[in-house]
Amino acid sequence: MELRQIRSFLSIAETLHFGRTAELIHLSQPALSLQIRALEEEVGARLFERNRRKTTLTAAGFAFRDNAAAALSQLEQAIGKARLAAKRKTGTIADRLHLNCGK
Repeated sequence: MELRQIRSFLSIAETLHFGRTAELIHLSQPALSLQIRALEEEVGARLFERNRRKTTLTAAGFAFRDNAAAALSQLEQAIGKARLAAKRKTGTIADRLHLNCGK
């Protein structure tokens, strides 16, 4: 499972429109459909019901959406914290604790 697949899924879940989402994320509609198909295969369930007129989330899609959004948010926070830590110091935690204790 790839982050781009999860981001694409969440974007479609918000717009409920493959074409609009493809434009928003600067991807061709066939490539977006392939991402979602691969994600559905990995999850083991259809996440969307779609036809030429509309797209809706399946029960599995609703269940996946909330947890996927939370997981993506946590991962983005972890990435941000890691980048911030890398900018501050490259020393070890033990080095920083030693400096903060005044020893």
